[in-house]
Order: sequence, then structure tokens, then C-alpha cells
Amino acid sequence: MLGHGAIKFRAGDDGFGIDKAAEALDLALTLDDPGLEWRAVHFRAGVAIAYDDGVSAARDYAEALALARRHGLAAAEAVSVYSLGAAAWVAGDPPAAGEFIR
Repeated sequence: MLGHGAIKFRAGDDGFGIDKAAEALDLALTLDDPGLEWRAVHFRAGVAIAYDDGVSAARDYAEALALARRHGLAAAEAVSVYSLGAAAWVAGDPPAAGEFIR
């Protein structure tokens, strides 16, 4: 589902594939799959970045970071921290971005 969402995103789909990310999140919760749950939430944040909505992206990236930490997903945690910096940059807060991207 996330792959399909990514194809829709890159193809210029009006919804940027968010519908597939929502399906993937529902499936992850049903299957109790923390890795898939993280990927779906992180994808949703990426859609917010595509809409230049750094505030919404930061909210979703923070959720992804909490998921990664709760489930011991070290690589996902690192990506989430970096992504929070990108969201801060898009939101127009370079000092906050610098705190995440070092």
C-alpha cells in the first residue's frame, strides 16, 4: 500500500497517495506491526511536507519518533529526528531545524 501511495505521490496524484498511507496505517494497527505503523505515519508527514505544511509534518514526525522510540526502532528514530529538522525548516524555523539536523 505504501508503495502504491509512493507511486501516486510521484505521479502527481492530488491526494499525494495519502489514502494508501491511511490504509497502510490501519493494516499496521490490525497486524500490530510497529515498523509498518512507523512507515505509514512517516509517509503521512512527508505528504504534509509536500503541501509545505511544516507544522502538520512536525506533528506527524513527532508521532513517528515516539513510535520508533517505544518499539526500539533505532534507524527509524534517527530518520524521525532528521525529519523533524526538515519540518522545522519548512515551517520557517531555521534555529529549531538546526537543533535536529547536526
